[in-house]
Amino acid sequence: MVALVAIVQAHRDYYDNQLLAAGARTLAQACRSATQDCLASWDEEWKNQMQAMNGEEGKDEDDDDASNLELLKLTLAVLHLSDIFLPLLHPQHHVLMASSPNENDDPMRQQFTGFSSPGASSILDAFQKPGAVTAPLVRFLRYHFDSPHLSHPETPNMLQAQQPECYAVEGYGEDEESSLYWVYVKTLVLRGCLTQAWEALSRHSMFQSANSILVSNESGDTLRENSQQVVDCFLALKQILNCAPLPGGRDDEYDDAIFLDRAMLAEQDENNNDMDYDGEEAMEFIGLRVTPEDYKIWEPEPANHGHDVGAAGVDFPLVYNDELAKRKHTEWKQYLQEQIRPDLQPLLNRIPQLNSIFDILSGSAQLSTIAASVGSSWAESFCATLLYQSPHLQPSKMPNMADHFMKSALNDQDGDGGNAFNDIMLNIMQGKASEAIEALYTLGGATGAALPSTLLAVIYTLYLDAKILAPEAGFRQTEFLCDAATSIVASIAKSGTESADTATALALGLLLPHCMENEQIRLCVVHTVERYNPLSDSGAREVMELISTLLMETGKTSKKRKKSSLCHNLPLFEAYDMVVLCRYRHYSEQSQPGTAVVWLATGMQFRAACGKGDDVRAMAESGTCYRTLCALCISLSTKLLHLLTRPKSKGSAEEFNRLYHNTRNMVLSIEDYISGAGRSVPDMGETAFLNQVAEVQVLLRVFELVEAHIIAMDNAQCASLIVACIQESKRVNSTVGSLIPLSLHWPLLVISYKMLEKEESVTSDTTLPPISAFDQAGISCLLESLLQVMNLSSKEKLVQVGTDSPSWGPSSEDELLEIQGFLARALARACVVENAKTKKGGFHPPSSSTARSPAAVDDSMSSIRSIRSMDVAKHTPHIQQAVVLNMLEL
Repeated sequence: MVALVAIVQAHRDYYDNQLLAAGARTLAQACRSATQDCLASWDEEWKNQMQAMNGEEGKDEDDDDASNLELLKLTLAVLHLSDIFLPLLHPQHHVLMASSPNENDDPMRQQFTGFSSPGASSILDAFQKPGAVTAPLVRFLRYHFDSPHLSHPETPNMLQAQQPECYAVEGYGEDEESSLYWVYVKTLVLRGCLTQAWEALSRHSMFQSANSILVSNESGDTLRENSQQVVDCFLALKQILNCAPLPGGRDDEYDDAIFLDRAMLAEQDENNNDMDYDGEEAMEFIGLRVTPEDYKIWEPEPANHGHDVGAAGVDFPLVYNDELAKRKHTEWKQYLQEQIRPDLQPLLNRIPQLNSIFDILSGSAQLSTIAASVGSSWAESFCATLLYQSPHLQPSKMPNMADHFMKSALNDQDGDGGNAFNDIMLNIMQGKASEAIEALYTLGGATGAALPSTLLAVIYTLYLDAKILAPEAGFRQTEFLCDAATSIVASIAKSGTESADTATALALGLLLPHCMENEQIRLCVVHTVERYNPLSDSGAREVMELISTLLMETGKTSKKRKKSSLCHNLPLFEAYDMVVLCRYRHYSEQSQPGTAVVWLATGMQFRAACGKGDDVRAMAESGTCYRTLCALCISLSTKLLHLLTRPKSKGSAEEFNRLYHNTRNMVLSIEDYISGAGRSVPDMGETAFLNQVAEVQVLLRVFELVEAHIIAMDNAQCASLIVACIQESKRVNSTVGSLIPLSLHWPLLVISYKMLEKEESVTSDTTLPPISAFDQAGISCLLESLLQVMNLSSKEKLVQVGTDSPSWGPSSEDELLEIQGFLARALARACVVENAKTKKGGFHPPSSSTARSPAAVDDSMSSIRSIRSMDVAKHTPHIQQAVVLNMLEL
């Protein structure tokens, strides 16, 4: 999992840097580093399992794990070798060849860069540059090809023995020449690990005995003189080993380093310089112009050496002086052979096995014979040849030399084991990138495992961008990327764990950089999200952020297209909505409606944020989140009003309380979201689009009415809320009409009817002043609403809303007529109440003298009947009363 996260993140960072050459090398190194870490942890875990395993139980599974582990090791070797040779194919990846250093130039600059002046350099094909990749290739051979002699279980005991050179081990010769000790020392020298070789040589009994004599001060002069000679010879040997300018360094401490810079090598030098035995100072060799730091010359330096550039971001072209490196190496070997070896002849006579060590160091013709005598592999023989005989070998000639050692090893073994992988390495060393891709595919990319498939897709894409692969080979890119995404989800996602969130985020992170112009990858993103059920809010938001980032980027480029951003990216918008709806359903099932509605608002707000100008509303209303939110608000409003109008019972009361509390949580969350306090993604627009949704306003008004009804608020305030819901006005969507849909008018009329019924019972006492919660305009709105309900009821459009819902329309014409009568009488009371407010002295009970006769009414009946109820408030109180009496007669 950790390796996949590192690779995908490096892949995204690579594209964020817009395909810089430096980023290409960084991506390749990140892939190798992640694979290396995964291999180390897996290897340790597998070893622990094997130690804990009892009997033969699970043997088949262990064999499979061992096989997969070996395939991953081979994959890492392919990545490592490809990172050495294939970048040299890039058109910009050249090496700057410098001329001989100028005496007037900075000696440190000459030594470390070999770059005497800007005009003295020339561009050379990196494959023809002598020694251009010798140092990294040596580290590759040491890291990936172990020696059984170095890991022998008896090696620690042998080094701690008083006479390690005579330590007998089964499988090794009885004579000192073929003992484990000398095979161990020779193997270290063949691999260039001179630091470890000196540590083993310092354990030799002769050196230990001589040094003890010098320290004790109890021996005779002759013995002390002989002991001093032995110690001096050993220290001279140590010093010449310590200044060997070998490519790749003098130990394998940094062979696994992904990027080796001068800072790391300086730290290595500090550790190696502390090699003096018992405080003896390092001796100086007269005439030897080689220092312990000269091995760094084999490490090519960036052309911008000295500038503030991150080590991991540095790429070719490189500054490298092959002549200086070759001269230092040759001078050291000559001094070793012509000065040191004669001076140490007394020690060589007493320890003849050291002659083989000097033969290796001097690169003599006996090197291959010595390597064969200790059973070295072809890799160790090749490594020794590069270190001591041909460090300046051109990269173009390295495959032939490696092939020679491979064939020699196969002939000695009388078989062809490992021949297939040897061919893969040779092809990569020859610069055949297609062979590297085929190897990655064979070693794991075709198995469906997540890590090998991802490595294959990322490396293939990298080689295409860096022009290491020909453009016509790019037809497999889409296939590899989609297969890798599918493998990640299938290999990691496990039901009931949060690994599914990480798996989907990784798959999308791998695909999204390539969605801009690739329709197939865009569809793969949608299919990946379709199978995704987020198990946490953080996982869902991570996936949503990945999709939103891509949509924002494609939105910028969509201006150049004929299609709109919505049409071009509709599958991605739908994928975003899918994630939101999953979290909405999750919280709905958990009875957390407040959190659920916030997720719907987030999805709708994102669409609105993607729109510009007049397209904002169209973008927001085109999504599933908007439609789901609208249906939810209308459904809750309908249920609340229905429960208010139903006869009271224990069951209905419990249902109403549950619905009321759920709606209250939703309303509070909506208000917080509109104010900005409850938004999980606050940067998606300054104004919440949620406030512009008519259905949301319906829910807010209905809930306000329900709360007013529950707390027994003043009837006038309840009446005002009802009128605000049904009267025609300009709505938030810029249309004219009532706030609530017509399907909710009937329950509001029923609620109004119950309020008017109570008023009428109170007003029946003529000694009390009349009361009216509704004014004349309010009653007029109710009458208009009743007329619309009657029209729909006559056409049977409102009688049945759904199969699982009760009838929302009037059950009979008598019910309509009854409500109509109540509204007419309420209008009369409203007229009386408003007239009483304008008269002096307040209310007076009606008397017979003030009552109008029927004849007087008949005289003006024609004009009275022509007045519509909605226009009553425009006439005088006398005419208003006449209109009301006419309505009562009807």
